[in-house]
Amino acid sequence: MFKKSADEHMQRLQVAMEKSWNSMDRFRVHAKKMRDEMAGDMYGERGSARHIYINKIRQASDIYSRLITSGEVRVAVSSPDYPERRPFAEAFTVNLNRRLRECRLSKVGEEVFLAALTGLGVVKTGIAEGDEEYEIDGEFYDVGDPFSELITIDNFIIDMQAESLDKVDYIGDRFRWSKQRIREYFKSDKHKDMGEIRRDEGKFKPEGRTSGVGEDEKAHLYEEGWVWEIYLPKEGIVVTWPADDPEAYMWREWDGPEGGPYEVLGLSWIPGEVLPVAPLTTIYHLHDLINKTMRKLSRQTGRQKVVTAYEGDAQDDARAIIDADDGEAIRVNNIDGVSQHNFGGPDPQIHNMVIYGSEQADLLAGNLAALGGLAPQSETFKQDAMLQEQASAIVETLRDKTVAFMERIIYRHAWYMWTDPIRDMRTTETRKFNGVEVPVEYSFSPEEKEGDFLEYNFRIDVHSMRKETPAEKGQKRIGLLQQVIMPTDEIL
Repeated sequence: MFKKSADEHMQRLQVAMEKSWNSMDRFRVHAKKMRDEMAGDMYGERGSARHIYINKIRQASDIYSRLITSGEVRVAVSSPDYPERRPFAEAFTVNLNRRLRECRLSKVGEEVFLAALTGLGVVKTGIAEGDEEYEIDGEFYDVGDPFSELITIDNFIIDMQAESLDKVDYIGDRFRWSKQRIREYFKSDKHKDMGEIRRDEGKFKPEGRTSGVGEDEKAHLYEEGWVWEIYLPKEGIVVTWPADDPEAYMWREWDGPEGGPYEVLGLSWIPGEVLPVAPLTTIYHLHDLINKTMRKLSRQTGRQKVVTAYEGDAQDDARAIIDADDGEAIRVNNIDGVSQHNFGGPDPQIHNMVIYGSEQADLLAGNLAALGGLAPQSETFKQDAMLQEQASAIVETLRDKTVAFMERIIYRHAWYMWTDPIRDMRTTETRKFNGVEVPVEYSFSPEEKEGDFLEYNFRIDVHSMRKETPAEKGQKRIGLLQQVIMPTDEIL
């Protein structure tokens, strides 16, 4: 195992990673295609790309995101088997939600959901370590604070030989550190000077960003280099090394929460495979067909022309007709000698393909028009509400998987909070007592902990993950009044 023969296992790890990286190549290519289509042709260097007239990828992702991850994540802590711990569980809830706000978990949740829709969603969660501050991808965190970061597929590696996530031999990512930290942490002679620390793009070349912004050493404000960090779940080991100097590797035992630092969001899975399917691939080719057809219609529209033709002896009549103002009466000698003709123009049958393709894309995506409230689907509001409820089945499936994923991330943050040996958290929130709002302080410290960590449950308030408009809130109140309060008024 790694502890006994680290050098040998490090060499095997490098070979295995290179083969898995090559196996992930098509996943990176397809993910970039999806990102490019989502961004459209007016984003960065995408301005020179083919025109996208009807962006079904963007439309679907915006609607899904608004319905699932547009709100601020809030969690409720409970200990069902020990009701006497309810006051402490409430203090745990208030302070944990504060920590989740501080680490911007809601923003991370939205980012990883969009990444999972178009390719692969991965979040890395850890706790800031070091003497003064912790750095990852050029962003600094206070020591002792937990963090969660989106890992892009271009910097992510996983054991592609595994048949499921719980059977992988390794999983990890690469990120930027300051060159000074790399030299001090790894104590590598290779990095004594201020030379370039590359992202080893020879063996592990990324697909690239949608904006077209490339890796440029001189474009960075700070001197940074790339570092690999790989988690070996079967051994409980974390291995870290500079991307261009594997021999300078260091390893440590994983002392964090169960499951390790990485969590993969899969919205659709293939049995026997370690990577999920991007849901929006189901409408990608229809999206492509719609826009290919629209581009063809655009070219046909540009070629359309209307000309006035006249016979040899009707030249004067033609000139008189051309020069006449709208509604003016003119005298001609031979009206039949002058005629107007149309050439080219959009083909109605091709236009019908745009309509058909859009309808099919909406259908496969779960009736986007109903989900997004883009247009009335029936004659009455009540019928529209029923149609939207039926269309929301696919949204509910995506939401359930996303909520379960976020709860696993929150579990890690709660574990770090529980095991913090010195942090004394105090959060004040307003509560109503007999109609009067009173500020209440909720404290959480090592001395106040009750019971064991495994005796607590962490459940996301699902409604908190979606923002509601004032109209939606008002409609819910009207529904409560009409469907519950008024029918039961006499009974009550």
